[in-house]
Amino acid sequence: VAELNAQQQHAVDVIFRARDYALVHGMPGTGKSRLLAAVLQIAALRGLSVLFCSHTHQAIDNVLLRLPHQQHAAHGTPRCDGISGAEHAQNCVRLLRLGRPSQVDAQLHYATLMPGEFCSVAALSRRVHDANVVATTCFGMAHAAIERRGAFDLVLVDEASQISEPAALGAILRAARAFVLVGDHLQLAPLVRNALNRTSMNGMNSGETLNELEKSEPSTSLFERLCVAHPQAVIKLGVQYRMAEEIMQLSNVLVYNGELQCANESVRARHIAINATWESEQSRALRTALDPARKVVFLDTDSCGTAARERRDDTEATGGGSAAIRHDVDATQRTNPGESNLVRHVVSALVTHGVAPAEMVVLSPYRAQVALISDALRSTTSTSSVSALTVDRAQGLDRACVVVSMVRSNAQQRVGVLLRDARRLNVALTRAQAKLILVGSASTLRAGSAVLRKLLDCLHARDAVCSVDAAHMFEPPSSL
Repeated sequence: VAELNAQQQHAVDVIFRARDYALVHGMPGTGKSRLLAAVLQIAALRGLSVLFCSHTHQAIDNVLLRLPHQQHAAHGTPRCDGISGAEHAQNCVRLLRLGRPSQVDAQLHYATLMPGEFCSVAALSRRVHDANVVATTCFGMAHAAIERRGAFDLVLVDEASQISEPAALGAILRAARAFVLVGDHLQLAPLVRNALNRTSMNGMNSGETLNELEKSEPSTSLFERLCVAHPQAVIKLGVQYRMAEEIMQLSNVLVYNGELQCANESVRARHIAINATWESEQSRALRTALDPARKVVFLDTDSCGTAARERRDDTEATGGGSAAIRHDVDATQRTNPGESNLVRHVVSALVTHGVAPAEMVVLSPYRAQVALISDALRSTTSTSSVSALTVDRAQGLDRACVVVSMVRSNAQQRVGVLLRDARRLNVALTRAQAKLILVGSASTLRAGSAVLRKLLDCLHARDAVCSVDAAHMFEPPSSL
């Protein structure tokens, strides 16, 4: 507990005093995983049983890997190094990790229930009841091990703002004492398979069309519902360890009303190391993007005219992630080849001037644009290992440098559903640690929605907007 900051320590105190539920609103980079790992250890010390679940296996493992080093004991259950006998029973997290081994981090296989591991029901039952922490996704609540265990003193649900109400209920109904929901309802809402899952066909009004149903808002999580209904019950974590101050201030202004703050001077002044040779770049836009003193840069493609316009493909619906389809109203794929080419220039220049590919990621709201950018990056040896992801897939991820392709640029100045979603924009803006480079049409975005207009106002106020010269957009990258 001594390693936790004051807000995290307060959260721990509230969690263990709770007799029904506790809500932890963890803003980006505020150490939610560190907090959850501490709660698991304290619960073990207090002799409590815990069911720990999340939306994804990766989120579960990120927390479990923060626990003190454990290894197999001879009898097949984990023990802590340096602790044995009665001390082991009282002081160690005795973990049971549920899930297919291929989905679980290899470092946690010692605690994973392997197929065919137990030859009898009695042996399985002993293993299940010996564990004081059982960890799985919310979709694993029907596992036989959980059914045999029954109730748990405490149920912890991470990524609760991304979990639908039915999935969350499957977990929290296992709580004998209290449940704890941890998340950020100002980031992405629960994923839905399609628009009809958000609105019952029986609830359609007379004359309501399928397109109107597709405009429905994403599902509301139980976490968000409780946070809105009982704000006094919400514990807020606002001290963040991820973003340099200039990057943090964007989401502070747009979403968090100034509640985010840098944990220390090192975080506040975080910067990316770029070789001094960046000043030799001929393109003013590239020099601006590479300047280490500029933590946030918006490369405005408006001066490029039709060369930076979006394109549409009516053959497939737009989506935000592989796990679900998030419909855009006009159900089209969106790409912007001009932006893709500019992103390739920027990434190539960053690598040329000393930024490691592993320190970067490229994001876009549209899968088709991600595919286009991925192909462009693979065409150059120096950039072939730089990842490109949809914004939806990037929640929970961070990198030293993030480049975001906004895609939408059209004469009608329409941005569509994906970009109008303030929560998706919030995710895109809060992945970068030291440098955030946005690429897009300032005029289209400004006209598209109030939150995008506010973003452009913030960027202009910080002198962070740089116009792109079309002549430089299409010349070969300097590393070729």
